[in-house]
Amino acid sequence: MTSLSVPVYEAAPRSAIWSWPWRTALILFVLFGVANWAWDISQRWYESSSGDVDALVGRISEGTMNRQVAFALLGVYGVSMLLIPSERSAKFKLLVAYPLVVFVGWALISVLWSVDRGQTMKRLVVFLAMLSTVLACVRRYDIRELAQIAFIASGLTMLVGMGNEARILATDSPSFGHWRFGGTMHPNHAGMNCAVVMLSSLYLFRISKNRFFLVVFGAGTLVLLLTKSRTALMATMTACAAYLMLATTASRAVWAMLIAGWLIASVLWLSSMQLMPDLNSAISMGRDDIKTADVKKLTGRTDIWKFAIMQAGRDPNRVWVGYGYETFWTADNARAVSQYVRFKISEGHS
Repeated sequence: MTSLSVPVYEAAPRSAIWSWPWRTALILFVLFGVANWAWDISQRWYESSSGDVDALVGRISEGTMNRQVAFALLGVYGVSMLLIPSERSAKFKLLVAYPLVVFVGWALISVLWSVDRGQTMKRLVVFLAMLSTVLACVRRYDIRELAQIAFIASGLTMLVGMGNEARILATDSPSFGHWRFGGTMHPNHAGMNCAVVMLSSLYLFRISKNRFFLVVFGAGTLVLLLTKSRTALMATMTACAAYLMLATTASRAVWAMLIAGWLIASVLWLSSMQLMPDLNSAISMGRDDIKTADVKKLTGRTDIWKFAIMQAGRDPNRVWVGYGYETFWTADNARAVSQYVRFKISEGHS
């Protein structure tokens, strides 16, 4: 039996935990914590989701001093790491580098046609700060060490979030339909953090066979479900399935695809025969804020897409060049979207 040829998943020797790249992981953990955390996030999320669009507009227009300082320090750290000679020789792979170079170049020149150049430039500063740190880490560490950094930073973030959420629940008891696990971040962002925890745990378990990583994987799964973030859940399931497919033997991968196809076909057949129970409740994950929404419309997302297409129709050039890097969600567009879809938006995603 032969394994699929994916070099990134080659096993690495087991190493003691104190030899991990703790310094880089802790620096990233602290800087992203300063930039993104809010100790009253559960109350803040509930107020913004039940209030009006002004909360989103305020975040777009003003930003926070914490984020500005944290990302400035992140950029300094990334550049300083790039200037330090590395023992590893970085290999340039055109297949991977070409789309990244195109994307970075397009993001940088998008300031020329941005609808709000000030907002675009602010987003680009954050983007370049993160990009410098990413390049420095890829140049300095191998795949095993990158997984360790991801595991430490995201795992500590989840652990701190669990403690903060327990503190909030001890003093306030919201209804289950309104409550979503956020910890120190918006529930959707907490779900993305859980995805990193789970993926890094899977990889580290495969190369070390240490069952501790399976325990952490299980904890990440539980917290992910508690965030009630459906997009994060589906993305994590897809990513974990892709990893397991790449990391296993070719014959097992084929069998897994056949079984998955059979299960999907069975569900579709039962649904066509009206033998499946109503899935709306399961898809809503117990969230009161979307129980009345039509699942087929992806909880209002298709309406937002219609609005975006309508906006692009007013200026066809926007179809090709966009609005500027991360600049669709201007204050004016946020208010216009909220008015068009006739519900209160609190987060500029989708």
